[in-house]
Amino acid sequence: MLLIAVLLVASCQPAAPAPAQAPKAAATTAPAAPAATAAPAAAKAPAPAAGAKYRFTSSGNIQPPEALNGNPYPPPGINEAISYVWDRLIDFVPIPKETYHPMLAESFKEEGNKLTVALKKDVKWTDDKPFTSKDVISTYNLYFINNHTVWRYLDKIEAPDDYTVVFTWKKASPILKAIAFEIYINGPYHIYGKWADKVPPLLAKRDASGNLDDAANKERNALREDLYAFKVPLTDIVGTGPFKVGGVTTSDMMLQRKENAWSSKNNKYDEVVIMRYVAQEAYITNAMAGKYDGEQHGMPPDVLEQLKKAQPDVHINWSKSGSQPGWDFNIRKYPIDKPEVRKAIIMAIDFKSVLPILEPGTLDPDTKMTGLVPSFRDRWISKETLAKMQDYSFNKAKAEEMLTGIGWKRGADKMWVDDKGKPVELEIASMNSWPIFFLGGDAYAQQLTAFGLKTTFKPMELSAYWQYIDNGEHMIGMDFRGNIGGYGHPWGAYKNLYRDNPIRVGLLDPKAPAGSTYEVKVKIPSTGETIDVLALTDQLFYASDADAKGIVEKLALATNELVPFVAIGEKAEPIKIYAPNKKVFNFPGDEEPFWFQGLNSYSRMMKFGKISPTK
Repeated sequence: MLLIAVLLVASCQPAAPAPAQAPKAAATTAPAAPAATAAPAAAKAPAPAAGAKYRFTSSGNIQPPEALNGNPYPPPGINEAISYVWDRLIDFVPIPKETYHPMLAESFKEEGNKLTVALKKDVKWTDDKPFTSKDVISTYNLYFINNHTVWRYLDKIEAPDDYTVVFTWKKASPILKAIAFEIYINGPYHIYGKWADKVPPLLAKRDASGNLDDAANKERNALREDLYAFKVPLTDIVGTGPFKVGGVTTSDMMLQRKENAWSSKNNKYDEVVIMRYVAQEAYITNAMAGKYDGEQHGMPPDVLEQLKKAQPDVHINWSKSGSQPGWDFNIRKYPIDKPEVRKAIIMAIDFKSVLPILEPGTLDPDTKMTGLVPSFRDRWISKETLAKMQDYSFNKAKAEEMLTGIGWKRGADKMWVDDKGKPVELEIASMNSWPIFFLGGDAYAQQLTAFGLKTTFKPMELSAYWQYIDNGEHMIGMDFRGNIGGYGHPWGAYKNLYRDNPIRVGLLDPKAPAGSTYEVKVKIPSTGETIDVLALTDQLFYASDADAKGIVEKLALATNELVPFVAIGEKAEPIKIYAPNKKVFNFPGDEEPFWFQGLNSYSRMMKFGKISPTK
């Protein structure tokens, strides 16, 4: 029904012909991965007319104005504009290769457990105050108040002078610089110093594990509440980025050019407008009408074809995100508490046949179920190790063998009954607003039912859905897994799967008290070895590059055997540029790292002068 509604909206646009019929989920061949759109021939941007305003219009999930304020620390924050208003020390991009773009810093070096960062000396805040190391320490202290991940590993942060910052880690790790650099420096000392100055006494109260006792934690909570109570008008935000917030309405956020930013000499735009993404129907209407200069939202395949007809010169870069849409098996729930059932379910579905109705950019899944997306998997796992793993490609005969092996049989109606003669019923739950899950979930349920496993598809309103799976009420829930992209390292994927979401995959009882521990130990049939998954995930964080590959291979073998998660594809975001050589000029080639991370791609291009406008 959602697809029909979206297609009807698309077909109402005068520039687009009537949509074609959607491909059937029963197709037996997968489509080729979307080809990167060929970059147009380079053209010279016209000189601006006197007084002309050069605007870049995009789309994002901004909150309505009454929910926002200019203090970056309490939720919801101005997430869709953060990369335009503030900067990181170093912009780290792991895809397609590790790349470091200096922003507020000019260089860094690692020596043992120390990361030394040299800051640029000509950076100014919006209010013309000079940017110094004091602002960096202030920001990281404020993130301690918010309990950011970096403080699990950071022993201390010091400033030998105004333009040098030294991070001292509790223990060296190749991943830590990526965690340090993901933070936007948004806590200028001259504004937030009264809160930042209260953090060092709390840091001194941490135990060996970095935790605070109850009394100190109450102090931190009280400090956080006081910080959150500080309200700043959006137009008074003080940042280092090339734009400031000009205003927010119920329909969009306006960003206005700053002249005193370190990147102002590179930025060719006067304004950025981020139109509020309220519903896919409205977004598609705007895209068809050519109202955007660039945006990164997904859409069903037929609608994308209509967009290409309505906007034939759109340039699309399919930027791999390092994550994979898929299922969480709640392995605490019967009957999927049995690994044979989980394995049979996977092999009973022709996942590639469903790709044509999912969002374009959904590439082939990892059929070995290693926990890694295919584009990263083969960097870390040898062919010899992959050969030891179960292949979960579509194989009905193998699925049948798995079920009969545990005593299940087909009833008179050809539907499966378990070893006690009870009819088997499955449920796949999904949010009702994301096409990749909404359309795919229904198709998967139909295939399982056709195989004899009666399956109900349960689409839910988004907030209710998250509560449903966070409470462990689901049997199979649809979600994203992977998260390798942010760190460029497999640790991110295994942490996301085993440490961050234990209830969603059924590793931890949802009724367990906060802070409860759990174990994940898996015996590998091919080697007989029992793998302690959580211990290895933690060990991987600190492993040298020489040792990491062996750890990753063990974690992949364990994940292949346990299958707590099913990958339905590898995600690639459609980073779009509309009307190249008419509205937008000189953007990077498709293999350059500037495209990575969705909406941040556009702000990064602007900061480094990699994109130019015309009126």
